[in-house]
Amino acid sequence: MLQPSTPVRDLKDLLAVESRPLDSYCAVQSSYEALDAAAAQWPDKTALRFFIDGHCHDRRRIPIRARLRAAGALLRYCSPVARPYEEFSFREVREKVSQTARLFREYGVGRGDVVSLLLPNLPETLFCLWAAEAVGIVNPINPLLEPEIIESILVQANTRVLVTVGNLPGSPIWSNVQRLLGRVPSLRAVILVRGDGTPDCVHYRRALARQERAPLPREAWPDADDVASLFHTGGTTGSPKLVRGTHRNKLANAKMLALVTPLRREDVGLLVLPMFHVNAAINALFGLLLGMTTVIAGPAGFRTAGVRERFFDIIEQHRISYFSAVPTIFSALLQAPPRSQDLRSMRFAISAAAALPREVMRAFEERTGIRIIEGYGQTEATVASCLTPFGAASRPGSVGLRLPFTRLKAAVLDGQRHVRDCAPDEIGQLLIAGDHVANGYLDPRHDGQLWVDDGIGMRWLATGDLARVDEHGYVWLTGRAKELIIRGGHNIDPRMIEEALQSHPDVVTAAAVGQPDARLGEVPVAYVTLAPGKPHHTDDLLHHATRHIPERAAWPKAIRVIDEMPLTAVGKVFKAKLVQLEHEQAVLQALQDLEPQRRLLGVECRPHPEHGLLTEVRLQASEGERRQVERAVAQRLGPFALRYRLTLEPAPARDALHCAAEMRATALDPI
Repeated sequence: MLQPSTPVRDLKDLLAVESRPLDSYCAVQSSYEALDAAAAQWPDKTALRFFIDGHCHDRRRIPIRARLRAAGALLRYCSPVARPYEEFSFREVREKVSQTARLFREYGVGRGDVVSLLLPNLPETLFCLWAAEAVGIVNPINPLLEPEIIESILVQANTRVLVTVGNLPGSPIWSNVQRLLGRVPSLRAVILVRGDGTPDCVHYRRALARQERAPLPREAWPDADDVASLFHTGGTTGSPKLVRGTHRNKLANAKMLALVTPLRREDVGLLVLPMFHVNAAINALFGLLLGMTTVIAGPAGFRTAGVRERFFDIIEQHRISYFSAVPTIFSALLQAPPRSQDLRSMRFAISAAAALPREVMRAFEERTGIRIIEGYGQTEATVASCLTPFGAASRPGSVGLRLPFTRLKAAVLDGQRHVRDCAPDEIGQLLIAGDHVANGYLDPRHDGQLWVDDGIGMRWLATGDLARVDEHGYVWLTGRAKELIIRGGHNIDPRMIEEALQSHPDVVTAAAVGQPDARLGEVPVAYVTLAPGKPHHTDDLLHHATRHIPERAAWPKAIRVIDEMPLTAVGKVFKAKLVQLEHEQAVLQALQDLEPQRRLLGVECRPHPEHGLLTEVRLQASEGERRQVERAVAQRLGPFALRYRLTLEPAPARDALHCAAEMRATALDPI
């Protein structure tokens, strides 16, 4: 198996690692081959641990209520759907994965066929993920997506087998699955890993019992360039795109990470991110390559009951060496810092997916003694392309050096045309190449904005991120091209606003987005959450923002204090939801004088597969008023750069004459 090199400190060390081919460090070419090698070398070593919630993390002290809940579930479902605590050796994991692969084959899954997973974080999730990659293609899906979006992913992927959970208390997954049944023509089978469903569903544990436990024959293993996975992008606007990741992509990225970390076989990793996201999947694969134990922190990861409250107890109990998280998790952990727990096993924590505020990093490291390593990547390049060197001091604000065997640069682009490479410290769009970069999306129509040809025969992934690379090779992200707030042609980086507000002592999290504006296109607004017990003084926050934001155009038009920041299932701030709220607010303001309040029935902005975002406007009007209403709404919403759809519902007959007169007057009002 893979033997990590000396931790990289600088570009010189990185080039020394690259003096040998990547595969010379570890020759395995698929997750199944990595699992087979680990099971052969350490058959009885614990590979996986799982606890159902944060209160059950210590197998010696399982609460009575958890034992009773497990017993009741066993009686109801005739299978152990709610075991409080589970462990599996590498040999047992290989047996489960081999059995699951054979089960998938029973339902016609071959090398190009897709198995979709609509699952929380469970041991079975990893068994099914690795098994699907072994015989076909795995497509993990976020169960919290809207049913219409899930359906579009299943149809787009041409899913043959769907693996999910049945009707379990507290889980909305099955009710969403029921709405999809019969609407995915390619679907051959629905397999339930836990819980009950319809009679034609396959019960995973029962079906697995009849499958052979022996390893799959070597001639059946996938090749390095076979497609292994279809992970979806965030899907924050419109339907998510499906990224075609090969076995070579995944193994290359896992090897790159293993080569620069100080981790060894004796270390223990903690999974708190959802397994439908490639970050968790690669962390689990990373564990296979090194022969490490991986702890799955409950079905919902950090959002699992008791995990946040007992997080540092979990680290102490399981001797956790590292975990990967997003900035919002580190902010939340600061609200319940460690007391007297022994955290000496912790080597580091990785922050990725979004920029980590400097104040959050400083406070977390100071209160916990745990070093935060910043990283950077995207699904289109498997998961990681940069990481702070472990052998060097952190440079707050930088996402570190490129990983070994990764090519990276900032460049000036004209659309998708490469103009020139940037000089050191010059801001440009970040371009990436390497074996970890996927071949594109499942739907090639989405590839148009993905690639840049540098004019000398080299194809680069256009990340959409703005960055500068300094003379030492460190990468400094400066903004997201697609998240820029464009106010009257003036580009505003939302991070400037967020970092200014984050420096206020009462602010826990901040997110800046653009509000549609009829004259300027967009104006910046900010959402913040405050520390418990702090008063809501938006005037104070606005004053603080204007003092700390150097660009007057970037001063937020409004600051909205909310109790809880909307997050994606990965834990990133869900800016798309905030943008939706601002679209709704802009429409409401534009229509507020159009009709009496009783005539405006509703405004809702939602993701749309074609338009990105579509705002539904529902008004009450009689048939005779229809054209006047449509014209009046068009006059008010036409100047905004947003898509809307107007639905008119019949007005009560007794109000028809009054409403018609009112509409005639409104339609003639100047805008």
